[in-house]
Amino acid sequence: MNTKNRIAIKNHQLYVNNQKQPQLFGAELQYFRLRAGYGRNVPRQKVLDHWNKALDLMVEAKMNAISFYIPWDFHEYEEGKFDFTGTVDEDGDGNPDYPSRDLHTFIRLIIEHGITNIMVRPGPYINAEWGFLGFGAIPLWFHDKYPQSHMRNSAGLSTKMFDYHNKDFHKYIKKWFKKINTEILQKYMGKNKPIIFLQIDNETNFMWQSIYNHDYSEASKKRYRDFLKTNYESLEHLNQHHGQAWPNWKSVEPPVKLGNNIEEDRLWYRFQDHSIHTYLKTLRTYWEELGVKEPNLLFTLAESYDFLPNGLLPNLKLRNDPQIGMITMNLYPKTEETIDVPLLNKPFKSDHDVKAMDAFSDYYLGKKEQWLCGPEIQGGWWKGIKVSNESRKQTYLSVIGHGLKALFIYYFTEGYNWQSEWEYNQVYPHFQALKNKHNQLTELFWNELQTIVDQNVLVGIRVKKVMEQNIKEEEILFFDAPIDEHACPRQHFQLVKEIGEKLIEPHKDFLGHAIEANDEVAIFLDPDFNQPSSIPGLSSITMNSHWSAGLLGALLQTGVNPHIVTRFHLSGKDFLNYKIIMTQDNGLFTKEYATKFKSFIKKGGVVINFLGDSLAHVLDLDFDSQLINPHQPILTVADALKTNIQLSSSIPLFAYDLTSNIKLESKSHAILHAGEYVVGYVVKSGDGLFIQIGTEVYHQFNSNDYAHLKDVPELRTFMETLLAFGKVKPHIKILNGGDRVVAFGRISPDEKKLMITVKNGKGEKIKEKVVLDPLFLKKIFKRTTSFIVDDIFKEERKMCQQAGLTSTGIEVELAAYDSTVLVISKG
Repeated sequence: MNTKNRIAIKNHQLYVNNQKQPQLFGAELQYFRLRAGYGRNVPRQKVLDHWNKALDLMVEAKMNAISFYIPWDFHEYEEGKFDFTGTVDEDGDGNPDYPSRDLHTFIRLIIEHGITNIMVRPGPYINAEWGFLGFGAIPLWFHDKYPQSHMRNSAGLSTKMFDYHNKDFHKYIKKWFKKINTEILQKYMGKNKPIIFLQIDNETNFMWQSIYNHDYSEASKKRYRDFLKTNYESLEHLNQHHGQAWPNWKSVEPPVKLGNNIEEDRLWYRFQDHSIHTYLKTLRTYWEELGVKEPNLLFTLAESYDFLPNGLLPNLKLRNDPQIGMITMNLYPKTEETIDVPLLNKPFKSDHDVKAMDAFSDYYLGKKEQWLCGPEIQGGWWKGIKVSNESRKQTYLSVIGHGLKALFIYYFTEGYNWQSEWEYNQVYPHFQALKNKHNQLTELFWNELQTIVDQNVLVGIRVKKVMEQNIKEEEILFFDAPIDEHACPRQHFQLVKEIGEKLIEPHKDFLGHAIEANDEVAIFLDPDFNQPSSIPGLSSITMNSHWSAGLLGALLQTGVNPHIVTRFHLSGKDFLNYKIIMTQDNGLFTKEYATKFKSFIKKGGVVINFLGDSLAHVLDLDFDSQLINPHQPILTVADALKTNIQLSSSIPLFAYDLTSNIKLESKSHAILHAGEYVVGYVVKSGDGLFIQIGTEVYHQFNSNDYAHLKDVPELRTFMETLLAFGKVKPHIKILNGGDRVVAFGRISPDEKKLMITVKNGKGEKIKEKVVLDPLFLKKIFKRTTSFIVDDIFKEERKMCQQAGLTSTGIEVELAAYDSTVLVISKG
């Protein structure tokens, strides 16, 4: 008898034992947080009541999936002592210490509520603002026993992060995994059992810190030197490229700040990627040694496509190594508060990250599929940051509209933290001792205290914040989540429920397999370009994330919903899907890219390259260039294009001398100027075109400024001018262009149905019309001439003829920052 599951993704859909799965809609429900009180001895029934209330609300919102971390420190309360039944009475008072440790009962309640799809996230890192360090869930007893297991900064001081490769750390990880397997996985994983996803670690990225903040232990330095030996044929070769004079390999030291040598910085960046990749691969191996293997479940990884200055942007190719797991998306597009930004800080981050992570997951699957999971889709944020209903709605509808097929809201509930007083207790004695030496708590006092704590406790504890906080308030996690710490719904829950009732439940089967309606334009994305750039003022990680999302936002203004593609998708067959490929260039294009792009251009394709000109160089389509810094970077589109527009740009700009390459001079002409300088040109090559734009004009579409942009029509006209070189005609667009109103769709390969998401980015009511390309409509509906149009959230239905969709347009009226979904079906 077969007792194993067979989890597979095929034909853009999740299959469990050959059964098609619908759209998964769920939430992270943290049983360990929803424990009805901070301390010990909370009555068991009170805990069960909280769990049942929260699960009842999930069912009410039509949810069919659930995720939860399994915190190591919560269950292994002492070395070798575990509690998964909530019965341990460590204080000996006759009452269970923490009934909320009863994970078996929690899973039984999930099943009883009819929720049949579970993602478990056992770490070892879980982050989750949990544990004595405020993230991670590594047990305090482990820290006390192995203080040398922490990473070191460049001064040799211990940081809050545990070393991903520490031998003691791994010895206990293996024991933890073994216990999880015997207690949980063996009981609830397998045929007709609910656990179908297992997440390996969480957001493994050095906690978004600068890569110059940590990982300077002697063991790490040895790994770095070994990594260098695989990249350089000799020490002399290394010294030549790094501008160093190391006498031997043992003397080689990693860089401690950015900017001394670009090649050295790039290798240090790549080493950090390599270090994380090795760690995650090892964790997967530990699970497989225990018999936990695919296809009995699906191994996943979770990353936010975010960074801090000099940090790591997740390498989406390495994170989709078939030997590790498939990437999933954590998403938080509203994390800052300013008076004039009521919507989102990054308005097109949701759109971009779904597309990017879905594209890179093809590396894991080894084939082209549109299926992506989001285990953390923003359910709120910390105090002082307002995440409005409009913000949440645009986020949820954006990710669904672009094809996210498993959506988990995070945090869905609030609750109680764990060992939140630890940092205060470590800082307080040093605070008191230093306070006796000072009459006032000046900035000098706090700086001195910070140094003392860094040296005597751990680097990374923010002492002023720790001492000024209210310790009792820190016991409770506040996230403005849909459900509070008492398992009572907030106003935001009604939005979640509305999406579940009106969108997910009626259309779950369509959403489970429908694909995006992409146009014949692609944005090229490559994680190798995350490395530092030699172009002054250009941040590679900003370019590859925020600016890439801005480029997507600019295209959506024209109606074009582009593909995001990787090297995996650059082949002759794939080229048939695109007329234009857009790239951003930070100086890292090499000869290996030339063949594929040359082939695309030769066959009639158009490549549009923004910023640097390393791609132009490897394609032999470049001119002499120089960086310019005009006082007012105003760009003017060349008269030959018959457009009279001016654009503002970021600086510096690249300017080109179109007389410097005799072979190309007669085949090229300028299309963009900054004063007397040429900053954009087009050159004919084979049957296609190469267009070089020595700047970018689109980053503000994915910024706080989006709601207040004044030059959207000019920017849209410029993008349309570029698209005209490839004769691109969008499938879906706003009639007469619109202004910060975008629309995009999903289609089913095997049923006559179209779903369109419409978003208003303006702080005022709008009335626009959505029009469809006639050929696109015919491809979906064949000879159908009569249609039904349902506005999902207004619950309005209209009947219309073909002309109403392709000429007159579907009228959409939206309040400020509102969004909606239209479903078009056969009449």
